[in-house]
Amino acid sequence: TLPDDVSELADRWILSLYNRTVLQVTQSLDAYRFDEAARGLYDFVWSAYCDWYVEMAKVRLNGNDAKAREQVQSILCVVLEGTLRLMHPIAPFISEALWQTFPHEGDALIVADWPTHDDLWLNDTAEREMAQLQEVVGAVRNIRGTMRIPPGKRVDVVFKTTSSETESILSAAQHYVKELARIETLTIGADVARPSQSASAVVGDTEVFVPLAGVIDLDVERQRLEKEIGGLEKAVGGLEKKLGNDAFLKNAPAEVVETERARQIEYQTTLAKLQENLAILAE
Repeated sequence: TLPDDVSELADRWILSLYNRTVLQVTQSLDAYRFDEAARGLYDFVWSAYCDWYVEMAKVRLNGNDAKAREQVQSILCVVLEGTLRLMHPIAPFISEALWQTFPHEGDALIVADWPTHDDLWLNDTAEREMAQLQEVVGAVRNIRGTMRIPPGKRVDVVFKTTSSETESILSAAQHYVKELARIETLTIGADVARPSQSASAVVGDTEVFVPLAGVIDLDVERQRLEKEIGGLEKAVGGLEKKLGNDAFLKNAPAEVVETERARQIEYQTTLAKLQENLAILAE
């Protein structure tokens, strides 16, 4: 059974996605859209449960807080047991074999009750906040991969953000971020200084810096920034041409024009930050 108090972001997020998956898979099967049901299950199991939640759960599973460890174990089991029920029409043999290893009621999965979703567990806020964490973790991982930093090596990271909301989200979940991105020391704030000779990325309102001095070849980072800047300059040029076309402005729906203008501003802002980062590396 689920714990009475589910306050951890990771727990609220996975329970929200699980209930959305139950609803989506049920509707797809009712409509004989077996492809949609299979895709929904695949995305949830691999992209959410395995890639993210299990990795985040390890923080508490390996910790010294027995209550926290028990809570995450309960959620891991509840979600996986329910997911096996959803999988049974598509993968009956493996789901039955796995389900038999869990505490369960009844003799066989094939006659077990079908899962039902609960709207009370749907949590847009948790999903939005988790998406932010995934983006910044992904940015650090991309830098590590691009710069060929050894997977087991922990690095210092700085997050600079002008949003107090983002700073609060990242600070509250930094124990997850540090583990997922293999970070030794994490600094978060609006006025933090950019470390010298550091790789960088821009994620929404957050700048990500990974100091590289003594770790990698700085020339490679300069080349990466130059390539990214070139791609953004091309994208900005294309948007400027489109938004300068009177025919487009006259014939396109207003919401499409506004979307393109928003993209233009976003790209221009990101481009300016990347150009600034390149200039700092060139010093």
